[in-house]
Amino acid sequence: MLESDTWPSGKPSPWLVPQFSSDALPDLAYQKPPLYYWAVAGASAVCGKVTNLTVRLPSAVSLVVLVVVVYFLGKALVSVRTGFIAALVLVSTPKVLWWSRAGVLDPMLAACVAGSLLFFVRAHLGIGGRWQYWLFWALAGLGTLVKATSLVVPLLAVGLYLLGRVREEGFWGPLVRIKPITGPLVLVAVAAPWHVAAHVATAGEFSRVYWGMHVFGRATGAGPFEDSTYWWYYFPAMARDLFPWIVFLPGALVQPWRRVSRGHLGPMLFPGVWFAGSFVFFSAVSFRKDEYLLVAYPGAALLIGYFLDYYLGAHRHDAALRKWVEAAFTVVAVAALLLGLGFLLVAWSGSVREHLFEAFHNPTDQATFAAVADLIADREWVAVLVAGPMMAGAAASIVLIRRDRPLPTVALMVCTTVLAFVLFVETVVPVLGQARGLASFAAAASAHAHARGPRTRIFLAVGECHELTFMLHRVTVGLETRPDMVGYLEKDLATGRPWLVVMDRGAHERGRWADPRLQWRLVDQTPPGHRRPMVLLEPVLKTQGSGGP
Repeated sequence: MLESDTWPSGKPSPWLVPQFSSDALPDLAYQKPPLYYWAVAGASAVCGKVTNLTVRLPSAVSLVVLVVVVYFLGKALVSVRTGFIAALVLVSTPKVLWWSRAGVLDPMLAACVAGSLLFFVRAHLGIGGRWQYWLFWALAGLGTLVKATSLVVPLLAVGLYLLGRVREEGFWGPLVRIKPITGPLVLVAVAAPWHVAAHVATAGEFSRVYWGMHVFGRATGAGPFEDSTYWWYYFPAMARDLFPWIVFLPGALVQPWRRVSRGHLGPMLFPGVWFAGSFVFFSAVSFRKDEYLLVAYPGAALLIGYFLDYYLGAHRHDAALRKWVEAAFTVVAVAALLLGLGFLLVAWSGSVREHLFEAFHNPTDQATFAAVADLIADREWVAVLVAGPMMAGAAASIVLIRRDRPLPTVALMVCTTVLAFVLFVETVVPVLGQARGLASFAAAASAHAHARGPRTRIFLAVGECHELTFMLHRVTVGLETRPDMVGYLEKDLATGRPWLVVMDRGAHERGRWADPRLQWRLVDQTPPGHRRPMVLLEPVLKTQGSGGP
């Protein structure tokens, strides 16, 4: 985008239709709508270049917006304290924080969806005017410029909520109030102009790739993507991604239905159907990824926020609830103690490291564990720095909850979780990046290209790999789709242009593109056990030299 003046005249403007490369074929060039990429380009223009910060900044800002929206949702539904606790729950969930520091679209999508639902709630509850229904529709439309999911989640949540309130509120009255005619027109007015322009500018190719492959293809399993997962994929994923607050979710789902909370059943039905409806929808589609469920987690945070809010006020006279919550806090504290203790044992005991390494059967998991184990074994202070606050906070939480001090316990849990996440990111994640990420491999590929001269080009022959595409700037994607790949390379190599090719290691070992006209010299490769084994190859005409694998 920032180099649009050098863009080929026959290609759509990258500001109109974001594309990975001017050389990319449509199936890989057209990926997603533009809002996130516009935000990255804007931040990069201000900073003067594209950096890790400018790529991550839109996700981080989106998290801030999302947390603020959750606060106002909780305030509108129940009280200021419910909103405040729900916001704390969301912002202290490590996986949510992780997504906010990554260059992914889902935090921005979640912010659009949550903002849309905030205006519905305010209008429906009579807070402000009914004009807010139009903002509900407008933000749902804006979300389609991030991902098509924005068409589903807000309408699904609102539809289920209105159906659940038919007995109390009737059917036609609430339906008419949400502006079922003018509202969708507002949505179309926000979403359609860009989608129509992209369709026209690409002669229908963007619509075919995005709607056909990325939306309906992924939903039905017909798209050319990774293997589909099991329908129960999100149950363990949610247990991991919502930790430590997941232990309170069962009670949070039940609490509004208890007699003491029946007065809030109507308002709390909304985050309940938001969370449950989204969970069922994403479980039903064929293609599943952890971050897809982020749009449902604000609903879960609101449920947990209400549950903890009630507990803070009723812990002295609601004995059954107090025992349940004390058990939940104890489970979290014990899990944190065991995790911290395990971290220290890995650092201090070679036999523990050996036994745990043997427990992993996947080479990628073994390489990841080995990288972390080597780090904390060589630098024991890292293990103490990460595990110490976590274990101290867990022990203090057990003491506080046994002394019936719920407010300090919740506050300590929030602070300990955020602190442990920050320490983990600053000390351990860089090592994980070397074992699982592609930064080192991309840097090596760039160095090899630079050493061969400014005319050197790098081909990615590994299909869809966004991380590597971003880090390698001189890239042509989709070489493998040309009718005669070797002939294309042979012709260009004859002109004296150097080439480097990134290929999956397995494909290289199977002899992909083996041809008597070319030799493939192994230049570099990802480390053993890497999650995406790849090799960097240099194709050489046999008349130019010999050697190489």
